Amino acid sequence: MSALSVVGLFFATLTGSFAARIGTRTTTILGLLFIAAASAAGGYSPTTAWLVWSRLFEGIGFVMVVVAASSLIVEPASRADVRLALAGWSCYMPGGVALITLFAPLLLIHHSWRTLWFANASLLLMIAVLSFICVRPREDATHPTTPSHPLADLRAVTTARGPILLAIIFGTYTMQHLAVMGFMPAVLIEKFHVCQSNAGLLVSIAMASNILDNLAAGVLLHGGFARTHLIGATSIFMAIMTIGMFSLGLSLVPVYLCAFLFSCVGGLVPSAVMGSAPFHAPTERLIPATKGLLVQGSNLGIVLGPPLLSGVATAMGWQWVPLLTILAAALATLSGHGPKLSSPFPPRGLDENFEPLRSRHTRTDAAIVFFFSHARNFLSTGQVITRTCNR
Repeated sequence: MSALSVVGLFFATLTGSFAARIGTRTTTILGLLFIAAASAAGGYSPTTAWLVWSRLFEGIGFVMVVVAASSLIVEPASRADVRLALAGWSCYMPGGVALITLFAPLLLIHHSWRTLWFANASLLLMIAVLSFICVRPREDATHPTTPSHPLADLRAVTTARGPILLAIIFGTYTMQHLAVMGFMPAVLIEKFHVCQSNAGLLVSIAMASNILDNLAAGVLLHGGFARTHLIGATSIFMAIMTIGMFSLGLSLVPVYLCAFLFSCVGGLVPSAVMGSAPFHAPTERLIPATKGLLVQGSNLGIVLGPPLLSGVATAMGWQWVPLLTILAAALATLSGHGPKLSSPFPPRGLDENFEPLRSRHTRTDAAIVFFFSHARNFLSTGQVITRTCNR
């Protein structure tokens, strides 16, 4: 995982510039082939060094797909539906984590980890072939007559305030979410004496719930809710939940419910951030590079979050962990209310002619869908928690 994060941390924006030059469809297919080849090579790895290098090449392909594939989703969507389309795409990480958590143990019962690597390679190769056959090149795709240098694209994106603020928000989110949820199995096992299998199941349920609010954010934004309000309120809510998880001395069920809500409601942030990228890119051609910058911010949070949380817990105790999440929430909230993000109509990009749905009835309908979908999921999850904790 660290190898993937390091590649994304240093090369995502340049990869986005590369995608803008050769086309998002080509970049996506090449990325899938890169991951498939690297995964197969990892399955054959005779040494640890070989495995690490294969993971680095997997990281290159992963960043290519993450940066370029979202543009393939945006291109056929109408401007009014861009946020809804990107909300579905933003589920790729929690959805993938949930699927591999569910199916990998079943495969590993009768096979080795190498079989899992080969299965991943076969699946990715199949998806690459299907993408080549089914995803047609844009008929109106045009390349600039004087393509700019990748470093010029990098400078244009990193000097634009909107993309920088979005990258900061994404980084603070991943720093909180992956660090806290990454340590949750250890907390459940060591503090509450939950067996390892049940701890893994409970954390998997919480991680999978993140998908719900990735989708819900698209509905809310499409209904006219301001992204700044979603980002600020969600970041503050996540910080409050960590206080319940670590600082109040609660029993198992309240602590887990705080963790569940932390992950579930936190899913509003990735969708809000990724859905904003096309509207804050310096130009339409630099949308992939802008998304690459967001991926870099995300990976910076992934790299920094676990050691920072571990350092606070080791030096000061678990009860002080919320101090880190409160600071992250404050930074995300301030960034979300920056002048380039708080304006409903950024000066450049797709929002020039985009008319959001601002009627009171539309916002009310979106809020009703959001509330009832979460209420039903919360009740069903509570039943699973009770059965699991009573085993």
